[in-house]
Amino acid sequence: MKKLCMTELLSPKQIERSRAIRHAEVAKFLRKMLESATRKEMVDVGAELMRLTNNDICRHALKLI
Repeated sequence: MKKLCMTELLSPKQIERSRAIRHAEVAKFLRKMLESATRKEMVDVGAELMRLTNNDICRHALKLI
């Protein structure tokens, strides 16, 4: 499993190909943080970072299928 992850998901070539996915997910995260700040709402940053990470991983995995 480790070798598969290193060769298929985390290779430099794959990391470069997935730049657009990472950029989109980070932009969505920052937009949500800005909206919450504008409304003066509390945010569970840990939960939002977990959501960002999960979305990123899932989109990477689905892109490879």
